[in-house]
Amino acid sequence: MNQDIFSIGQLAKRSSCSVGTIRFYEQKGLIFPVLRSQSNYRKYDEESLRRLVFISRSKDLGFTLTEIGELLELHEDNDSQCDSVRDRCENKLAAIRVKIESLKAIENALVQLNQRCTSREDEVCPILSFLEGDFIAPHLSNILPKKG
Repeated sequence: MNQDIFSIGQLAKRSSCSVGTIRFYEQKGLIFPVLRSQSNYRKYDEESLRRLVFISRSKDLGFTLTEIGELLELHEDNDSQCDSVRDRCENKLAAIRVKIESLKAIENALVQLNQRCTSREDEVCPILSFLEGDFIAPHLSNILPKKG
């Protein structure tokens, strides 16, 4: 079977990834050149392109590079991969839901700070006072989301 071979520039163009990103993924062990030219240039194949699409879509779904590496390993190992992948997806979904709740709390805090801002020149801005710390605006300390 005759398969296309790409330079790193061609692979970047076909995958919509930058050359630097491809090199970074190579450093992280997520993608590998299939060969090197006589002048030591990296050469990639269709599998490399598929891996880049896989990595890109995984990142879009919030997976870390470590998690993507694990997913790639599961993809290569066909033994009961679906259960393991589903478990990872469920864990990612739970983490995303926690993050959404945290972002909603931050949004609420910002709304409250904006509502307290009078923008009068003779008073200290309550937003700046809050950012300086509770010792200046202790009455505002309860609007931040709780850590932990």
